[in-house]
Amino acid sequence: MSAIEQHSSEEHVLSPQVDAPPIVSSMEELQIPGAVVENLVLKHLSAFPKSDILHLAQMMGIVTHLIENVLADLRKKALVEVYQPSSQSLFSESAKSHVRYALSEQGMYQADVAFKKDAYIGPVPVALSVYNEMVEKQDLRAQLIRRPDVERALSDVYGASRLIPVLGPAINSGRALLLYGHAGTGKSFVAARILNALNTSVYVPHAVLRQAT
Repeated sequence: MSAIEQHSSEEHVLSPQVDAPPIVSSMEELQIPGAVVENLVLKHLSAFPKSDILHLAQMMGIVTHLIENVLADLRKKALVEVYQPSSQSLFSESAKSHVRYALSEQGMYQADVAFKKDAYIGPVPVALSVYNEMVEKQDLRAQLIRRPDVERALSDVYGASRLIPVLGPAINSGRALLLYGHAGTGKSFVAARILNALNTSVYVPHAVLRQAT
């Protein structure tokens, strides 16, 4: 990589406006019904039979001990079966990492019921209230744009020196911008470059739970 390319890439490093969402360590912190998580585990085991806890945690995006708790509840309901390697001691750490879980006959039926309610399979969804709170924290209108940010964003735009004194205050106003002119004069090009002036990234969840069914 040349010095010019390296310098350019460093200038375009995006930084989030807020701290990353905390790692959830309890079902209460998820702020969604436990049945939603249980159904999601059932659907994952239906799609990926004989998965271990680590695999489920990676697919669902939550810590392993929460998966363990959900699986324990599902076992009590006779919805999940355990496949333990016979050559391993049940209490050894290596054995725990090789334990596989699969659906019982009743579990497969419940997974089908869950799929009929909704076909989503993936990371555990975020509660709508948590999502709304994060959206408010990441409101771009709370971030002031500096002149160097606008100059960098419009560095490859012809005539940018005339636009910068106008666009800077317009962006910081927090209101809608209207770019007008004849077709082919570069309105869309300039609009795309304006986004680069924000120089920030936002956290977006895989899914949001509006209402459990």
